[in-house]
Order: sequence, then structure tokens, then C-alpha cells
Amino acid sequence: MKTLLSIIVLTAALFSLQVYAVEPTHTVAQTIQAERYSTVKLRGKIISRIDDKRYLFEDETGTLELKIEKKAQQDFDLTPKS
Repeated sequence: MKTLLSIIVLTAALFSLQVYAVEPTHTVAQTIQAERYSTVKLRGKIISRIDDKRYLFEDETGTLELKIEKKAQQDFDLTPKS
């Protein structure tokens, strides 16, 4: 009985990990159309730094200006890539 319960719990845990691992990413074009303050996950590159908080971000669909607060900047590599 304990073995069956362990297998069920383990299977449920693995399934939940797979669900969260397949998080969709958004394009710049989709982000521009999204509602204000929506949560999006972008995949692309920072092409230039405007100032201490603002960066230009680019993917295959366009360019977007990002504002990244100083506190959050330590979690990311914000070096512009060419």
C-alpha cells in the first residue's frame, strides 16, 4: 500500500513539473498587443542600453523598450549582444 501511494505521489510530482516546464514564450509583437501589466516571458536579445533602467530588446518580430528595475537587474545578464 505504501509503495502504491509513493508511486502515485511521485507520478503526480513529475506531471506537475512537466506542466510548469512547458511555459510558453511571447514574441515582441505579441507583447505589444498584450494588456498593460500583463506577465510575459520573452526570448530574444538586448541590443542596446538606453539608461540605467531602460534597454532595447529584439526578437525576430520586432524591437521593444524594456524598463527593468535595478533590484531585478541582478537576476539577469543585461549585456547587449551583437
